[in-house]
Amino acid sequence: SVAVECQVEPAQVGTCVFTLYEGRNLTDMDSVGKQDPYVRLQLGEDVRQSQTVQEGGTDPYFEEEELVLWIDDKGWTEDLLVQVFDEDVGVDDLIGQSHVPLLPYMAVPPQHAKEQVFQLFNKVEAESRGELLMKLQFLPAGTLTIHCLTAKNLRSRDALGRQDPYVVFSAAGECHELRARTHV
Repeated sequence: SVAVECQVEPAQVGTCVFTLYEGRNLTDMDSVGKQDPYVRLQLGEDVRQSQTVQEGGTDPYFEEEELVLWIDDKGWTEDLLVQVFDEDVGVDDLIGQSHVPLLPYMAVPPQHAKEQVFQLFNKVEAESRGELLMKLQFLPAGTLTIHCLTAKNLRSRDALGRQDPYVVFSAAGECHELRARTHV
């Protein structure tokens, strides 16, 4: 007899917000002076890059910069590639990288997302290159419904006749922009 237990982690479409805190014990890629690190996130063809921390050295603070990625119905199947580079004149040096599966973060309510340490490794070997403290917050896509219920004490704009008031709603975000108007 065989007993099997299955667990399903539901995949969702939505926005993933990455809050960058700090690098810890990053491998020093500069032989002279302090290195200038930045973080690069890649999911498929979609790439986001943080600001460079000038002379951030081996323990840079990324000032809680937020990078935002839209996760579509296929994006969650790939691991997120997290890379930390040292900005140089010419070619930037890869300090370290990590592959992060996004599916487990989809099950965490946004208000319960926590800072996490991600180990960075050499591209070829499994040699440790330091750590990145970052928070992943998944915001599932949904439908926003707005109902205009009532308006009171509106100023009269028409000298003659009756007014034809309407309301304009607008919302803009990283991934979508919306503008709608009520009927007269």
